[in-house]
Amino acid sequence: MRVDIIRGRNALASLEDHWNSVFDADPEATFFMSHRWLFGTKDGAGRWSFVLAARKEGSKEYSAFMPLRLNTDFDEDNFFNEYNLSGNYTSDYNGLICRPEDDAEAIPAIASKLTRMNWRRLRLLNLRASEERTALFLKGFPKDTFDQEPVNMVNPDGTDNGVCPSVDLLPDWDQFLTEKVSKNTRQKIRRGLRQVENSDEYRITHVNRETLQRDIGIYERLWAARWGKRKGDKLKVIQDTQRRLLRHAFETRSLFMPLLWHNNRPISVLATFVDPRKKAFNFFAAGRDEDFKGPPTGLILHAFSIRLAITVGFKKYDFLRGDEPYKYSFGSEDTRIASILISTRTGMNLGNKLDDRCHRSVTRLSGEQYREGEFGLARRGFAVTVHERTPF
Repeated sequence: MRVDIIRGRNALASLEDHWNSVFDADPEATFFMSHRWLFGTKDGAGRWSFVLAARKEGSKEYSAFMPLRLNTDFDEDNFFNEYNLSGNYTSDYNGLICRPEDDAEAIPAIASKLTRMNWRRLRLLNLRASEERTALFLKGFPKDTFDQEPVNMVNPDGTDNGVCPSVDLLPDWDQFLTEKVSKNTRQKIRRGLRQVENSDEYRITHVNRETLQRDIGIYERLWAARWGKRKGDKLKVIQDTQRRLLRHAFETRSLFMPLLWHNNRPISVLATFVDPRKKAFNFFAAGRDEDFKGPPTGLILHAFSIRLAITVGFKKYDFLRGDEPYKYSFGSEDTRIASILISTRTGMNLGNKLDDRCHRSVTRLSGEQYREGEFGLARRGFAVTVHERTPF
């Protein structure tokens, strides 16, 4: 297998047909590894990425893609590089896509390519892959050279983000309710939908270009009312990222965002990413008016969404990361994902040099260190930008 490094917005955009071919063939592929999610606009989850692309020698057809992002940082002694999966900190699922018949060759080839690049840490967050694929990949990082550590995925409140509930949909809504949902919940769903759909007091609207800014603003306000204090100083960064991704999903025709109103008061909203290739609804996040006293708005909007997904022939409703109890109201079953940190045992970049693409970042960081009086580290940083092969 040959592994190419592909970078640059135009080059990544030109991969779309190849990418879709591999994506469609891969039974493990999810929306968050789709070309439209990663590269569909300049603000996609894959912005600033490069891709490792595996193909058989002499072939123009690709077998596997692994999107990554380069970071540059420093500690008290050295500058160093870290590779992240492209969707780290933005996507619920990350990893690679591969034609299943090429797993045994393509995945080890990508791992081998990584061991010949220059980095100190490889951060694999929310890795969605079968045990077989994960083992194939990790085998490429021998223990005499690399440490492999699991990353804790349990929140302080006890929610396990390594558990991902989802439900396989049935061809008929009534059949789904009968076979997947308990009698008590089934009654609540039917009663709630009737109350909303047969009343002039309630209505459900759908995001469009004219309402996009308004609806995202409503979502942000309702979401922040519930989670803002817990997120603390990270709230602004989180909301900036969510806003970017919601707009990106809208522009790529991937956003389903029903908004429930009581008269003129918005009381609940869901943000869901629609995957037409894998026929899946991927529930991203919700906001609701905590002061509203009335029918269970979250249950109603999820039921409304699942019913629509069934109507248009979709096959899965994925609640994504987190084992919150409400996600099991619809007969969900769990899939486990992993987060793994691979580090060099020496604590140094492989090859004792920096990735060639990070010199501009090193120059900027060195300037900051110099202004702060950290002359030793600044000197080392300036040296590597002048002498490309200066060892660390």
